Amino acid sequence: DQRVYSTIDIATQQMKEMKPIINQFMDDMTAYASSNPSEEEGQAFVAQKAQVFQAKVFNLRDRDSLRLNAFYEGLNKDYKITLPKE
Repeated sequence: DQRVYSTIDIATQQMKEMKPIINQFMDDMTAYASSNPSEEEGQAFVAQKAQVFQAKVFNLRDRDSLRLNAFYEGLNKDYKITLPKE
């Protein structure tokens, strides 16, 4: 079924796009940690970067959720299975 291939393609593309987001977050953490910040400064920095990271990840996931959910609904109906919706 082409919908299965499409869901795999979408998931694969999302993973590829996730890699630079994760790399940037880790690079930011590593660079900041090497500056030897105080614990209080470090917590504030991590919280701010984590918020940006989370927003980017959620935006990426949400971008394709309508298409994926439509594919999942059709597959669930046609094949009488239960694929989870996002």
